Amino acid sequence: MKIGKHTLLAFLNRLIGFSGYRFERKPPLDSFITPYVTNYCIRGKRFSIWIPDGISKDWYDGAEKDWDTVGEIQGLTQLVKPGFHILEIGCHIGFHTMFLAQLVGPRGKICAMEASPKNALTAQAQVGLNKLEERVTILHAAGSDRARSLYFQGEHIDMSKNAEAIEILCIRGDDLLSSFGSFDVLKIDVEGYEEITLRGCEAILRSKPKLALEIHFDLLSRYGSSVSSLLDLISVGNYHGTMMVRPGWHTLHDFSVETLPSTGVVNLFLEHAEY
Repeated sequence: MKIGKHTLLAFLNRLIGFSGYRFERKPPLDSFITPYVTNYCIRGKRFSIWIPDGISKDWYDGAEKDWDTVGEIQGLTQLVKPGFHILEIGCHIGFHTMFLAQLVGPRGKICAMEASPKNALTAQAQVGLNKLEERVTILHAAGSDRARSLYFQGEHIDMSKNAEAIEILCIRGDDLLSSFGSFDVLKIDVEGYEEITLRGCEAILRSKPKLALEIHFDLLSRYGSSVSSLLDLISVGNYHGTMMVRPGWHTLHDFSVETLPSTGVVNLFLEHAEY
């Protein structure tokens, strides 16, 4: 008579149960996610990344990707030149930060901000891993329209406290000018909080930087924002460039307000018409 695994396990547990022990079936080792390092060569730029968790694994080390053709990589490569100074608000674990650090080279500087304490810590680990301490600064903070405390849960800013949220520091991008000087590129990825973050960067915007903006159309209303007010804030009529409309991850289109979708996520790569 053939005995099934579950039946055998139940029998053994009854047998040794009197002693306070029990057998358990453990998952295979490859089902656990543990921090590990992955090496990249993207557009000829080499860097390494700590992959700390399952989400990061899916985003940056999942199914085989041709990173050289990803629209966001193409757009950033078009905007960024050696020696540039970049303000990156919302850097997650620092994947794009490390790529940007290679683009700006040893004469460039990057100030990157991240609201999530875990992701900010990981982004700082990327700096050490790639020996970029002289080139990259990581700040654990969120960008906002004024210095204040807000709350953060998952990947989003919360305006009010709840049981799952953590309190975080919010600062204006403009308040970094005295410490870091002017910025050639302003990159923002803040999951719907884009307009409020940009309102804290009005002085930076007056200097006409190149812009790499990730706009989450479906999340803007969560913070009382809209596409039209966001685009008015950056005086979008003075800019030209390209855009990546998801899920078209590997295609860049010429940017125009008329062809923007009304839902989903779009990455804009813009420069002032004077360039």
